[in-house]
Amino acid sequence: MSRPRSVAAPAILQSSTLWDSLRSYGTCFLSETLDFRTLCTAPFDGTVLTPALAWEAIKREDYRGCFDDALQELMAESSSKVGSYQDLTARLLKLYVFHLGITIMQCVPDRDHYTFIDPFFSDNTDMIIQEATELIQIFTSRGFDSTNIVISIPATKEGLIAAKMLHDQYGIRTNMVMVSSLLHAIISGDTGAAAVTYDFQALRQLCPVQCDQEAEVIAAIRNTGALFQLHCKPKLVVTGLNHIKQLRSMAGPFTCCLGDAIATEALSTTSPADYCSLNPAELQAPKETVGILGRDAQSSGRQLMSLLPTDMCALAQKAFVSGMTPMKICLQQVRIVLTEEFLRHQRRRLAQANRPKGDDDHPRMLSSDAHCSERRSRDSTTKSECGPRKSKGKDALRKVTFAIGTKD
Repeated sequence: MSRPRSVAAPAILQSSTLWDSLRSYGTCFLSETLDFRTLCTAPFDGTVLTPALAWEAIKREDYRGCFDDALQELMAESSSKVGSYQDLTARLLKLYVFHLGITIMQCVPDRDHYTFIDPFFSDNTDMIIQEATELIQIFTSRGFDSTNIVISIPATKEGLIAAKMLHDQYGIRTNMVMVSSLLHAIISGDTGAAAVTYDFQALRQLCPVQCDQEAEVIAAIRNTGALFQLHCKPKLVVTGLNHIKQLRSMAGPFTCCLGDAIATEALSTTSPADYCSLNPAELQAPKETVGILGRDAQSSGRQLMSLLPTDMCALAQKAFVSGMTPMKICLQQVRIVLTEEFLRHQRRRLAQANRPKGDDDHPRMLSSDAHCSERRSRDSTTKSECGPRKSKGKDALRKVTFAIGTKD
């Protein structure tokens, strides 16, 4: 006969690492790091890619291949179809996010991968849906299972509406980020999202200065996690854990995003998890109220955020601004580097084809005289042959499109 858990559990926890201790209470772990050593050795349950990691990766030589693969793929695509400069650079960003994602996914295979769309579209429902479906299409067209891909979307009014449509009409899994309160989290969960994410540090900034901010945040996370567990809500993901003490308090139905340093420490320290059980009866009354709100939200998607009281709307807006600003900055830096590399590659292709480069960054059409002059410089022929060459030059010119990405 097996011993009661109340007797066996303490003995296990005393001899295990913090990682094992948290696992015994149901805690899961997502990698939020680019370090290959940590990715391959720590037993993560999935991977996370954020704009901050994308910006870090583009500065690292060991991830240079991700950009090279994305650029090569873009050139192969654009050789058969012509798009605008803006379309091509937007496509390059998606391909870079894809190749960066599969690089870290290889270290944690067959698990969920949390990725992101351009945060500049967070206030446009149609663009959120378009970006998410295009990114999923990139994964699925290359043989990846869409059920393992989770798209992170800001929990704005437009984001919540988009998440509901992505779930109901496309079967795409989403993760609502920049959530600021219990009610905001539950309304986000009612969209059909696969996960809802709290940022530990962002929640601390929302707490009054005079209170114990860390204790308030931990209590809010625990209450939300218990409610989600009781009533089949989505996963509760917690990011922004910067200290091992904060991680110790995440014993329970939580999924923690861990960077390299804190993951390494959790695997080596033997301190036990700080578990605190909650009385389900204490959560029943809020659940009934939220259930009514959730049904109202389901019946009228555009009223989702209006269900939040005024003070909670203010908190949600503050959380959105504090979370969105660094995301936009990081992704803008990524976009600048990708664009510069893209244009440099284009200029190199033009130079290799003996085509003149202008001061601007955009390829230009060659004149017929320039084309003939180029041909004459390569060949030493008689004047009698100049006429046919000029005719051939004009004929060749009509075939030249000079769209970005045209094959040599």
